[in-house]
Amino acid sequence: CINMEFGNFDSHKLNVLPVTPYDDEIDSHSPNKGSQRFEKMISGLYLGEISRLILVALSNNGALPKVFAEKLNKPYGFSAKDTSIISADILPGLHIVHETLMTDYHIDCTQPSDRFVVREVCRLVSSRSAQLAGMAVAATLIKAEKNGDATIAIDGSVFEKTPYYKAILVKTIKSLVGENADIRCVLQKDGSGLGAGFIAAMVSHK
Repeated sequence: CINMEFGNFDSHKLNVLPVTPYDDEIDSHSPNKGSQRFEKMISGLYLGEISRLILVALSNNGALPKVFAEKLNKPYGFSAKDTSIISADILPGLHIVHETLMTDYHIDCTQPSDRFVVREVCRLVSSRSAQLAGMAVAATLIKAEKNGDATIAIDGSVFEKTPYYKAILVKTIKSLVGENADIRCVLQKDGSGLGAGFIAAMVSHK
């Protein structure tokens, strides 16, 4: 039983985390600057803000209409929930993207090509989160010599509600530990509390 609390992984040296200018901006304006860098790249608390920063940058650079920079100028004003909803849109014309932007942000994104850009930004942010989380889990399994047989209990709305997140997570883990690995990722409410409880119970019985 391993209780994974890896939010602070590689925070101070940044030897391996693939940080971007958007990650640096989030960290520089956070109350715990320089800490929890890994968490700030994968947690639902930050995925919406990463998406917002990218959309604003694209708008300022002319890749999206100026209205995006104007309407999305409030820090943390773009939610992880909408990142998830937009990334899941597979309808012709990406009408869910249009409806979400219009309803929640008063952005009338009329061009399908602009809707596609918005959806791909949200997908990239969510996918990166799943891949980084999968990397951390796989590294732990390799270190623990689990031989590709493990159950991973995961807490949080990102894993629970983001389309394709679980599939990307499992695919990433298997790409590192072996395609034939028996990896079971399951939703576990209050995972952090239960994990700490399991560890405490195991220690007390030694």
